[in-house]
Amino acid sequence: MNIRYTKVGDLNDQNLKIEGVGYSRQDIIFPMKEFETRLKKVREMIAAKGLDAALITTPENIFYLSGYQTLGYWYFQAMIVPLKQEPFMVLRGLEQPNVDARTYLSHSYVYSDNEEPIDVLRDSFKEEGLVGRKIGVELHSYFLRNTEFTEVKQKIKETEWIDVSGMVEELRMVKSTLEIKKLKNAGIFTHMGMIEGLKEAHIGKTENDIAAGFYHGALDAGGHYMAMPPFVASGPRSYLAHATFMNRTLQPNEFILFEGAGCFERYHAPTMRTIYLGRPEPWYKEVEAILAEALRTTVKSMKPGVTASDVDAVNQSVIQKNTFGGQQTSRSGYSVGTAFAPDWGEGHMISLIKGNETVLKENMVFHVLSYIEIPESKFAKESRFGISDTVFVTPEGGKSVVNLPYEIKFLEEGF
Repeated sequence: MNIRYTKVGDLNDQNLKIEGVGYSRQDIIFPMKEFETRLKKVREMIAAKGLDAALITTPENIFYLSGYQTLGYWYFQAMIVPLKQEPFMVLRGLEQPNVDARTYLSHSYVYSDNEEPIDVLRDSFKEEGLVGRKIGVELHSYFLRNTEFTEVKQKIKETEWIDVSGMVEELRMVKSTLEIKKLKNAGIFTHMGMIEGLKEAHIGKTENDIAAGFYHGALDAGGHYMAMPPFVASGPRSYLAHATFMNRTLQPNEFILFEGAGCFERYHAPTMRTIYLGRPEPWYKEVEAILAEALRTTVKSMKPGVTASDVDAVNQSVIQKNTFGGQQTSRSGYSVGTAFAPDWGEGHMISLIKGNETVLKENMVFHVLSYIEIPESKFAKESRFGISDTVFVTPEGGKSVVNLPYEIKFLEEGF
């Protein structure tokens, strides 16, 4: 039996054992009251589904419920939340110090690199009395492979597995006051990263220079590592979705799409800007005016009670005013918050898109995008233009955490 009890008490003599939770800690990412509230809510959901426990494998959900984090999630890891007993982890032995240092969990089950993780999961279920019970499992998780779940069903027999995908995400949709504070910090780092990246946008510089500027600005200000790199795509590459820096030299009379997300304690605040290296044609100013109006109007509409579809309709109605055949084929935004690679967003939770009747609530947080795609025409070759912001929902409308002007950056140097 590979069980290792976390020696939390050795770190802080003030730690107290809390029944059903673990240890009370003063040195982890959120106060214990925040974690106790989250656990209480998720257990209420487990009970409402008639389950005895939930097997959580999504890194953001494990982090949300415990504070645990690592980039080593390509190895199997899971947090098990029983209805009444203390939650515990099953994970690679190398990662155990992350339980000790970053969570309130009192114990975990570890496997060595020459052991089968699902064997240890099976042993943990036997030890915890969960074999033969009704257990929730996140079947939509990127981090529970089909082969692993097949093995789970084979080795933990007589256990009924119920899909609870989206259960923890439902709790994550509305951010707490403490989460909003972390997102505001992330917004500061985004702001600084964008400022420094924009300084590097000059003819003869490279896409890498802009990306390096973003990293320097965000990290030098105190930001943490990001779930995705900044996107930098210039000239003919600016029409490519999700393209990022490739050391291409910046040329006169071309556009650059530049998007980044500063991070603070896993919370991300993305923003996008468009840059033009040259004297703008008159219709470029029309693009800028429409994008700015769309973003301002959309953000202003984001109050509790409106739907995600309503917000998308506001944005799309302004974008469609353009006179040059442009359109926004993508959603108008998506939920953001805590994130690990490969994504900085929570779009699987809420997207601002036609037909999504999710009702916005105060302190939901979104990356809002106003975006125009222009097919090849008399105006230009295929082009994309966008500006965006990260905002949280309030009764007065969305409030920015990034605080940058809604504009295209026109750089007329050398003309």
